[in-house]
Amino acid sequence: MDGAGEHCVDIICNIEKEGEMKRHWSTCSVLLIALLAFLTSPLSAKEVKIRDIKQSLLKYENEVVTIVGSIHKYVEHDKKTTNFYKLRDNWGDTILVRTSQELPDFEKRWAVTGVVSIEPNGTIYISETSRTEVAAEKAPPPAPPPSKPVKESLDPVLRYLIIAAVTIFVILVGILVFMTIRRLKSSETAVTGTSNPAPIDDVGKTVVMKKAPPGTLKLLPGKFVVLKGEDVHKEIRFQIPKDQSKKEFTFGRQEIPDQNPYGHIQLKEGSVSRLHAKVIYAPDGVSLINYSTVNPTTLNTTTLAENETVILKDGDIITMGAVEFKYEAT
Repeated sequence: MDGAGEHCVDIICNIEKEGEMKRHWSTCSVLLIALLAFLTSPLSAKEVKIRDIKQSLLKYENEVVTIVGSIHKYVEHDKKTTNFYKLRDNWGDTILVRTSQELPDFEKRWAVTGVVSIEPNGTIYISETSRTEVAAEKAPPPAPPPSKPVKESLDPVLRYLIIAAVTIFVILVGILVFMTIRRLKSSETAVTGTSNPAPIDDVGKTVVMKKAPPGTLKLLPGKFVVLKGEDVHKEIRFQIPKDQSKKEFTFGRQEIPDQNPYGHIQLKEGSVSRLHAKVIYAPDGVSLINYSTVNPTTLNTTTLAENETVILKDGDIITMGAVEFKYEAT
């Protein structure tokens, strides 16, 4: 009996062990099936732009991506089991797609999923694993027309104040510009001396006159050439400051005044009066006035009366005391 009982106990124990092993195998089988299902399930793909793939090729190579777009064109090839087409995304970029399916419809939009690859020649393409038609997007409703801006009316008092302020500003700017130009002109005059150049003494034995630096005075036409006296052949040219309109020149024994250095020609001759004669430039010509009564001025041997005025002509001979001149109009 004892041997039979022990044998029964052994059988029962073996049965229990076999049941436990079966439970373990069942659990392992479930886990293995779940793992295989996870490994064989399709990889999730993220939607990307084609330009991102081309700009970051190392990042996307051998990665599964999804591109949404339309068919750009079909690509001719010589392979029987594979088709090629170019896909254009929403940003206008294109990429080559290789597929084992039929070519997609041109008129539809597609979400194409596949692996990014590179051919030995550098061509980037996608090996299509799935393709899904994308419903056409509804066009957004038209934007409402822009509303007309409401003109805000300014208070009349404020408007007048603004106009007055702008007017005063313009006047001040004008005054400032005027003063600046005037100051610049004054500076130029002080530097160049064009309005009041320092006179240069031209002293002869008989004729003494003042000259100015070249280009600083206005030179008038005509000249007196000394024919008799100690300064024979000396030329007397008539010049005035550029801003002066009065064109009168006196002759005489008196010294040249400082206030009018270019308007008097001194004749250091005892027979010449202190104020002997005057030459005047006028619209009707160059005239000569005699002031001397002791040794009157003569014109071509004709003695002129006191304060008598004559018009000079080219080649006239003028005598003042013992000094004789010839007038040349040019």
